[in-house]
Amino acid sequence: MDRSRALPLVLALGLGVPALAQGPSAEETRRAPLAGLTGVRVVVDAVDAEAQKAGLAADSVRTAVEGRLRQAGIPLVDDPKGRLSPPGFPSLHVSIKAEPLKGRGPVYLISLSLQQAASLIRRPAVIVNASTWHAGGLSKGSPDTVLDALGRHCDQFVGDYQAANPGKK
Repeated sequence: MDRSRALPLVLALGLGVPALAQGPSAEETRRAPLAGLTGVRVVVDAVDAEAQKAGLAADSVRTAVEGRLRQAGIPLVDDPKGRLSPPGFPSLHVSIKAEPLKGRGPVYLISLSLQQAASLIRRPAVIVNASTWHAGGLSKGSPDTVLDALGRHCDQFVGDYQAANPGKK
């Protein structure tokens, strides 16, 4: 093959290799499990005694999360037995744990996790319940401050959901 034909081929291969080596971005990887999601069930884990003592109630946590999702147009499923659940039985789990600090009030660990059915690559017939998306962090302050922090995590879920499902509100 003469050089005039080989150069474009070498350039095409050389330019394509970095794109193949990079793979999907961290955002694409985080959002991928949300693609095709048609709704979620919200599950609020029991608010621990320390958080309750500080004034944080499971009902206010549920109301905050469901309100954010409804506002974004994400369908909510209220069917604990799963008969009406979307494929994969997706559920958004909310957990808030409080840890007291001497003389400083509690520090809250906030976790928002999407769990859904997934199959193992090495054995596709094996279906497990897996956490496929997560956001969380620490917060300190009043229950309202904690709910604001939880709201930011909900907004991250909404943003990822909308990016993974273009055309949905």
